[in-house]
Amino acid sequence: MKYCNKCDKWKEENEFSINNKTKDRLSNYCKKCEVNRVKKWKSNNLDKVKSQKKRYKNNNPTQIRKEKLKYKYNITINDYNDMLIQQKECCAICHKL
Repeated sequence: MKYCNKCDKWKEENEFSINNKTKDRLSNYCKKCEVNRVKKWKSNNLDKVKSQKKRYKNNNPTQIRKEKLKYKYNITINDYNDMLIQQKECCAICHKL
């Protein structure tokens, strides 16, 4: 059992995130309280959140591409490249580059 400093309740250890900086290697707040804390911070710092997202997108175009392909089409970048070669680098529907 561990005590959550935010909600003032004793909870099971599996309800806390891992934090290697603390003595017991668990966060001081339970997962629910931590989620609420992060949501509140994000809502109060929208400009920072937007600039961080923009910076990440600009610095990681390959990773963004991989994530989009996986999310939209459930394929990997290797699957996409294989399809592109099979289709002779043109659209399979309209046959244009």
